[in-house]
Amino acid sequence: MTTKKKVLIVAGGTGGHIFPALAVAQKLSAENVDISWVGTSDRMENDIVPKYGYPLHTIKIEGIVSRGLKAWLKAPFTSLKAVKDSIKILKEIRPNVVVSFGGYVCGPVGIAAKLLGIPLIVLENNGVIGLTNKILMKFANLTLFAYPLPQAKKPEYIVGQPLREDFQKVNSEDNLRPLLEKAKNEFIELKNYLANLDKEFTQDLEYNEENFSKLYSLLDSNEQKDFDHLSFQKQKLNIFAVGGSIGARILNENLAPAVKLLAEKDIYVDLVQQVGKNNLANVEQLAKNLELDKVASSFTPIEFIDNMIERYLASDLIICRSGSMTVFEIASCNRPVIFVPLAHHKDQQQLLNAKYLVDQQAARVILNKDFNSQTLVENLLTLNYNKLYLMAKKQTTLATPQATDKITAFIKTYF
Repeated sequence: MTTKKKVLIVAGGTGGHIFPALAVAQKLSAENVDISWVGTSDRMENDIVPKYGYPLHTIKIEGIVSRGLKAWLKAPFTSLKAVKDSIKILKEIRPNVVVSFGGYVCGPVGIAAKLLGIPLIVLENNGVIGLTNKILMKFANLTLFAYPLPQAKKPEYIVGQPLREDFQKVNSEDNLRPLLEKAKNEFIELKNYLANLDKEFTQDLEYNEENFSKLYSLLDSNEQKDFDHLSFQKQKLNIFAVGGSIGARILNENLAPAVKLLAEKDIYVDLVQQVGKNNLANVEQLAKNLELDKVASSFTPIEFIDNMIERYLASDLIICRSGSMTVFEIASCNRPVIFVPLAHHKDQQQLLNAKYLVDQQAARVILNKDFNSQTLVENLLTLNYNKLYLMAKKQTTLATPQATDKITAFIKTYF
């Protein structure tokens, strides 16, 4: 009888570490691999992981960055105990390989794996390497990367971000059709606009990227601004804004006013916003104070949205933070996006995540310090449907639907 292979996953602290790990765990479970998990008892993995049927072993560890002198003085003692507890867990489980997905909990478990001679795989799933992973990478058997970072020793070690199964399947050029139709309609309007300006051009041109660019370039900068403005007047823009499960205060305070500012320019939008837990009443009151019910726009704040894929695909544009999972989920749905990265990360983690799409002209970014209703409107008025379509099209090549399969294949080489 063949002995069942065992994988110990270590991940904790945030959903950005836990949910990619769950995607890989489910793939391995489907292939009859025994999964165990190490996390902490006071973070979200304690609630989430057992619901998926995986045994959760916990150790006590916390980050010391920005926690003050007392935490730094305690760190050597708490870390040593965490390593000892991790060794005990690993000896009990006897996994074939340990896979680290991120979070402070990975440090002592990774060290314990090294001391016991158990193979260690590290996944860095952000656009910048975290402190714990910087340490573990020095002795890990293999380090994989979600983003194309220069530290990847081989191109095949850049694997993308593992996502849950429904996101793995959604990436398709079919997702582009609604934006393509709007871009085609916009091309007709562009030809009419040029004709009204008595510009010379070939009337029988059909829409494609080259022809749009050729005709658009006939406009001077002021005419381009005027046309972009007109474009959103002709076809209503569908926007989805999301700040995570707890919301993002800066989005909650500025999106309703942005709808008002756009309406004053005769641009009417359909904006659905996930405002987060306990924020709905405040956002509804803000919309009421702005009298948004008296404009032709639709503003719909919702506390929490279950089917994110459906909502992403129903939008022409997304406005959101740029956590690693979010970046790859949006790329999988092929949707234009304006990122507003969290500012409190010292290593600019979310900004560097966003750059994966921004550098390929597949997204835009407004820094948290610069974001308000006015700057958002100014940014929107430099867009049109052709630009949105091209952003979405680029994402079809930047999504990583095979990430889970690639990571699983690397793990199995240690069986």
